[in-house]
This record gives sequence, structure tokens and C-alpha cells, in this order.
Amino acid sequence: QFPGGGRAPKGSGDKEEEDEDIVKVGRFEVNLDRLLGSGGFAQVFRAVDRTTSPPLYVAAKRGGAEELRKEEQALKLVAGHPAVIGLHGFVEGPDPGEAFLFLEMCSGGELFERVSDGGQLSERAARPIAKGIAEALRHCLS
Repeated sequence: QFPGGGRAPKGSGDKEEEDEDIVKVGRFEVNLDRLLGSGGFAQVFRAVDRTTSPPLYVAAKRGGAEELRKEEQALKLVAGHPAVIGLHGFVEGPDPGEAFLFLEMCSGGELFERVSDGGQLSERAARPIAKGIAEALRHCLS
């Protein structure tokens, strides 16, 4: 994961990816050996768009086409806020009923895991998180 919008740092070599399982999906190269997470209906892998300069690293969510199409439509409706994940593309997968949703690469982990691992957040730590959630909700509902 690369901070600052998922751009690769200068000089980041791709030699580590030479022996890995890379699949071309649209303009993206999905690294199926770099699982970032999984959930009830999808898996998330590291991917790169090499048509940009520098290359843009993104999260590639692989799952059912119908579910991911709905997620794509919802993200398009709420786009334009810094607290809403950026959408980079949707591509029907090579297998019937499969698709990939390409999203902004996020760092920092999940809030749920942070709270459950640490017990509770101090008011000082919770304030910017709550403010960001409130601003994102205001944007989504406007």
C-alpha cells in the first residue's frame, strides 16, 4: 500500500511481482497473490494501472458481478468527498457472473479492528474519526 493516493514511490521496482500470479483485467494488472482482505461476497487484491504515470496502485475487489455493479452505482452517487473511497473502474470478469471493482487504495486498516483490538478510543482519538464520518454522511445525504 502506498500513502498519498496509491501512487508508486519513485524507484519502486516490480521485480517482486515477476514470480507472482498477475491477471490482466481491463487496464489493470491484478496480483492474485497479494490478498488484502476478504468478506462475505468478495476478495480484495492489490492491482496496478500502468497506463498512468507514475503507475497507480489500487484495490481490486473480485466478486459477483451483480453485487459489485450495485456497489459501483452507489459509489458513483456519493463520489466527490475525501472520506468516500474513490472508484477507478468496473470490469466484468473472465468467468461468467464475476466482476472486478477497482477502488482507491486505503491505508490504516479498518476502524472496527482498531476499536476491537484496542478496547476503546480516547475522546481525542475518536473526535476526528466521528467528524469525518459525520461529514461523509452529510455529503452522501445531500
